[in-house]
Amino acid sequence: MKLSSFAWSRQSLSIRMMIGVGIVMMVVGLLLVAMVVRGDIRMEREQFSRRSTEQLEFIRVSITEMAVVGDYATIRQMLRTRVADSSLDRITWIDNTGHSISETMRELSAEAPLWFQNLVGINPIMESSAIEVGGTIYGSITINANPTHVINRIYSRLIIGLEATVLALVLLFSLIAIITTSALRPLRSLESAARKIGAGDYSVRIEPSGSSDVRGPIEAFNTMAAQVEELLAQQRMSAGRMDEIREEQTKIIARELHDSLGGNLTMLKLGLSTLSEEPNADHACKEKIQSLIKLSDSTIHLVRELTSALHPPMLDALGMMPTIKWYAV
Repeated sequence: MKLSSFAWSRQSLSIRMMIGVGIVMMVVGLLLVAMVVRGDIRMEREQFSRRSTEQLEFIRVSITEMAVVGDYATIRQMLRTRVADSSLDRITWIDNTGHSISETMRELSAEAPLWFQNLVGINPIMESSAIEVGGTIYGSITINANPTHVINRIYSRLIIGLEATVLALVLLFSLIAIITTSALRPLRSLESAARKIGAGDYSVRIEPSGSSDVRGPIEAFNTMAAQVEELLAQQRMSAGRMDEIREEQTKIIARELHDSLGGNLTMLKLGLSTLSEEPNADHACKEKIQSLIKLSDSTIHLVRELTSALHPPMLDALGMMPTIKWYAV
């Protein structure tokens, strides 16, 4: 059960729809054929019984005059004609002396299978009627009606009905397959577009087509894709703006280091140089001053390196990409 359910769930929507509709239509078609055959059987059963009674009465009236005069040859010829023209299996006339004339129809083969014959339930009929004129009985007529030809006719109509049902189902199934395939084509385009968006292509759009039930999801998808693309563009703009702000802040810090701190250190170096040239300064003091001047030089050099690292001078002159390439080399 789980395996069949899993296999069913893996089938595409169009295949499941066609199989489901096909099963429903097949059941409906078989039910309709069964109802038609049932009504056909009931009608044929009633007509078979009525026709047998009518034929018996017709034969009785037809041979009454010949039975009275004892014209056996004419009676035989009439019985032979009626057997050939009617659905009667056997017609037998017996006079008062026990003399009988019987005509039998050639055996009719059954076309319907035995189970269908039992299902129809039309049994052979045997009826008799006395030939009486003026109170005198001149014999009796007996007929045997075989329902084989009736059952064959019902079975033939059943086969025709089944063939027509199968043909109608095939045509309907083909029509459903065409309609379903055409209706699901926009959904396949929607699936392909969703995969492209998943791969990073946010510019993809789908041309709305198909019925209103399908156009709605496609339009919603296009709206969603446009909003996603707009949000990503805004995000890229925000990221670029943040880079610009960060670069501007770095530039300001570098300028402050270069102008303020660098300037102060230069002034400090000049002051120390002036002190070192004082005539009254002793040797030890001058050595300390020279040591401080060297420290100032190294600090000024460090400030220049920091300023260049934060905002390289060629960045303003050449731009971002040439500066990155130069540092990469």
